[in-house]
Amino acid sequence: MDYVAYMIPSMSSLYFRDLQPRPMVRLFARHGWEQLEISECHAHDLLQEGHPERAGRAFRGFATDHGVSFVQGHLAVVWYAAADRSQGTTGYFSIAPLSDKERTRAMEAMQQWLELFAALGIRYAVLHMGGAALKDAGWSDQAVFQRRTRSLSEIAGYAAQAGITVCLENLCFPNCGVETLEEIVALIRGAHADNLAICLDTGHAVMAGQDCERFVLDGGDLIRVLHLHDNVGMSDNHVLPYEQQGIPWARVLAALNKIGYDGALNFEIPGRSWRPMPVREARLDYARQVSEYMVAQVAGWNTRSSRSVS
Repeated sequence: MDYVAYMIPSMSSLYFRDLQPRPMVRLFARHGWEQLEISECHAHDLLQEGHPERAGRAFRGFATDHGVSFVQGHLAVVWYAAADRSQGTTGYFSIAPLSDKERTRAMEAMQQWLELFAALGIRYAVLHMGGAALKDAGWSDQAVFQRRTRSLSEIAGYAAQAGITVCLENLCFPNCGVETLEEIVALIRGAHADNLAICLDTGHAVMAGQDCERFVLDGGDLIRVLHLHDNVGMSDNHVLPYEQQGIPWARVLAALNKIGYDGALNFEIPGRSWRPMPVREARLDYARQVSEYMVAQVAGWNTRSSRSVS
């Protein structure tokens, strides 16, 4: 059985979103990354390989053979136009769309995704809430809330059967309704499920004008997974921590220590994917050094002997 560790460097596979799943795993393994978040684009690729459980088990075995495991995965973000995602998309995936027909389609898709994630050994599934189209169409806040929590409750039910906790990600899109901790907690309570938690996305928090340190301290043990990346509030850049100056990382890491966070310290940094592959690979090695430093900070280890990060 493959082993999933905590408090070690972790990375969203979105870093190599232009690759298919197996070449992606080989590259991460070559650079010493043992733990990944499976991105929604790579999960889409795996779902094209056949039955979700069989495809997931096969890929899990391949990853294990390369010393790689998955503790978290990102659920659908967009609808792809074809099995080959290079053909483009047809719109954002939403668990709370306008039509009942589309909602049924979304719920059926969620069952497949969660079946795949269970076969991959994933324990935490990151979810974008959806529902902005309802607000744009003039639905009342109460009606939007009810549609969202109905879908969220159903998804939590599917996930519970697989032993998966669904983590709502804070977003920064217009009318998203999940920018603040208070909005997310209200949805969790409204869905009446025990396997719901939070994914803190630091870059989204900055874009939405949220204080990451306060978000951590107030969120406490509801925060189970992380998307760590940086920006200065003008564009959702998805760059490495310390590459910009939008987030007071020392205070955020101290806050994670204070709440006893012991999950994956996961980076989501596809923002430099246009660079040549040798440069991207070199940056991947640097990212490991950054992550090791941050892990030490959160864990409260003696960091005087840890690698310095400029």
